[in-house]
Amino acid sequence: LVTISDALVLASEHQAEAIGCATVAGFILFRGPRRFLYRNTLGRFKTEKDLLNDVEQSMIEYKTSIESLRKDSKYTLDKVVIGESDLQRGRTDLRSTGKQIQSVIRSIYKAESTAAGLMDQLRIIPTRQSLELRAEASEIALM
Repeated sequence: LVTISDALVLASEHQAEAIGCATVAGFILFRGPRRFLYRNTLGRFKTEKDLLNDVEQSMIEYKTSIESLRKDSKYTLDKVVIGESDLQRGRTDLRSTGKQIQSVIRSIYKAESTAAGLMDQLRIIPTRQSLELRAEASEIALM
């Protein structure tokens, strides 16, 4: 087996061959140089009819990709519209819920102030019945 260090030593000893192999590998492996090499060698032997067929095939591929992009963009726009309406509905629901919570809080404050006033009035009255009512009101307040 050849290790990497052995390969590097071999490449440094035979620099011209290593550069040639790297250039050929670049032409074969990379898309741009491979296309350049094909067009300037075997591509020159194509007839005008073959070139037109290639161009027509490319146009058909472009048209289909454009159509699919149009469909995808229409689908995406429809989803955006639906999402926007959901957002508006959610916002109005949230506002109405907030208003309901505020009205419940106001009602609670009113009930608490009314209960506090009632307790004050019950403290003023010195009867036994007022003591029972105060005890009942304090039990209700603790619940």
